[in-house]
Amino acid sequence: MERVDVLEKRLGEVENQKLAEAEDPQPRGADYRTTLECPVGGLRADVVPSMAEPATGTSPYQGHSSFDDLSIQAAEFAKQATDIEKHQDGPDVETTLDTLQVQATSHGSIILPLPVNLIIAILQHIKKQHPVFLSSYAINDPALVEDLSRQVYFPTNSVTIGHITALHAILYFLLREHITLSTALCNDYDLKPLLDKCEKNVNSGLETYDVFAIPSFENLLALTMGVRCIFLYYPLRQGETKPLLCATFISAAASQCQRLGYHREITYRDDQTGRREHMRRLFWTVYVFDKNMSLLQGHSSHMQDFEIDAKYPALSPIVGVRPWDESFIVAIKLARIQGQIYNNLYSTMAIKSSSPDREQHINTLQDNMHEVRAEFQQIDPSLVNHRQIFVLSRKHWDVMYYSTLTPLLRGSLMTGSVVRISTQCFHAARLCLQSHMQCFSGYLDSGFLEDKDYANWVLHCSSFSSFVVIFLHAVAGTRMDDVKLLDDMVRILHKVQGSSKTSERLFQVCGTFAKLARQLAEARNSCVGTYSRQQDSLQLDVGVHRSEAMAGETMQQVFDESITSSLPQWESQDMSALLANWISGQPAGMDTFF
Repeated sequence: MERVDVLEKRLGEVENQKLAEAEDPQPRGADYRTTLECPVGGLRADVVPSMAEPATGTSPYQGHSSFDDLSIQAAEFAKQATDIEKHQDGPDVETTLDTLQVQATSHGSIILPLPVNLIIAILQHIKKQHPVFLSSYAINDPALVEDLSRQVYFPTNSVTIGHITALHAILYFLLREHITLSTALCNDYDLKPLLDKCEKNVNSGLETYDVFAIPSFENLLALTMGVRCIFLYYPLRQGETKPLLCATFISAAASQCQRLGYHREITYRDDQTGRREHMRRLFWTVYVFDKNMSLLQGHSSHMQDFEIDAKYPALSPIVGVRPWDESFIVAIKLARIQGQIYNNLYSTMAIKSSSPDREQHINTLQDNMHEVRAEFQQIDPSLVNHRQIFVLSRKHWDVMYYSTLTPLLRGSLMTGSVVRISTQCFHAARLCLQSHMQCFSGYLDSGFLEDKDYANWVLHCSSFSSFVVIFLHAVAGTRMDDVKLLDDMVRILHKVQGSSKTSERLFQVCGTFAKLARQLAEARNSCVGTYSRQQDSLQLDVGVHRSEAMAGETMQQVFDESITSSLPQWESQDMSALLANWISGQPAGMDTFF
């Protein structure tokens, strides 16, 4: 009893000192404790660094060629024995409370617990109705959410910062879903302040060394959820650093996947944690992020296909969930093609390859993309859970498909000092912009999604190549139908420009491109390359070295000065830089505008 009294006294001091400004909101019409207590002990303050944790059965992956393989295993056995002996009488109360205070000081904040009644209500809800979030890539099992909640809010052992960060990232998405869909939970709790608490907890955890550097399932889950937060919800606050944050998180997550051995099937066969399928889904989610960012940002991916033999995630036997899983597998296959497009067409070595080699890669990858699209179209959505949202996701998939197909086709004839754009590339680019408009209309018509959701979820994750291709086609072919398509796309960008600095910059640049295209087309000034109306193809002569194309030139030097004289100097420089990078063979993702 004396130890319990000490615990309660110390815990009360920590609460009064660190949580005075962060009092938990009261649920309307519900009996709620304002302290950290719960029926089985509440959110205990026994957070310890990951390296002090008992082994969980997952050791760092070592390939067969590693001389350290056996020594690593021996060290793990010794560590397990030491940790078990150290923790067999339970965690030391004073040590764990001191740890919490040190972490609160070093991180500048403290873990802000959510109401326990809310946690219970969320768990009850996901058992009754499978949420949209649990139909997505990384996790799909309510039991995992319940397990993490129990470990953090109803602990029997000490927990790592990875546990806490991963759980609150999951809760962040679940709360957002409740707010977006205006569920009954919104009537019992003021969810927006609680959402802010989750975000602060996630940000605090992601800033720690443990989560970034120490491979574990929980840390990897926290990093993966962090990438999703950046992609989907953080541009207003962190828009200026979004590509850097995404690249950093993906790099750390990919490294942890490899160190944990999640890329090898043998890891799943030998797994003793009971999380085999969770690990598999987590790995393939990171894989999709990695390959997508590789093509958009123009760098090689961290995960190489020749090292991977892990099987795809299992398909759910539940008829309402299975289409979501089938879509996940199709997304994995599309991501694999995205990585191959960069490696075979845009990497340093690929740029130097011969025309026949490039054509062979193009034909193979184009066939693969047609197969992936056919597989996607065979998915039956008639009985799927959350049908309206699933249908919207199919529109999003169309954008991603044509956003991938366009850079694939435009790289087919980039040889020597000549760049040729084929009619197939023009067609794919046109379908991409049309898909954007259909997807945007679907978001607005949904009744629960906003302009900024389209900007964050779709626009910023797609390629800029399609807009550039149609711009060149409009100018070279003096095509007013292309000009209209550019104007339609700019109208969408005008509506979403307030969502972030990135969206505003994108609107400004694309608006200028569209204005210039109209002026040149109306003047019938076909001043870009050599256009063949019979073949509907465009040839750009860019000099001996494509990397030097348009280097140092302004738009006034590239186009007729009488047409472009009205452009401000900064717009002229930005636009010429964009075109130079694009013509030189670099992918053009929306990250260009961050």
